[in-house]
Amino acid sequence: MTSMKQRKAYNSDLTQAQWVRVRKLIPQAKSGGHPREICIREILHAIFLPG
Repeated sequence: MTSMKQRKAYNSDLTQAQWVRVRKLIPQAKSGGHPREICIREILHAIFLPG
């Protein structure tokens, strides 16, 4: 996975403790094919971003 640029943290971002619990529910990338380039944690941060 490529490193993500530093960005402003939001109150809605997952804490490390929350991420440890949630990441167990995220399926691993499948072998073969193109590797993941996007950080799943950043996707969750975007979903939880207050509108």
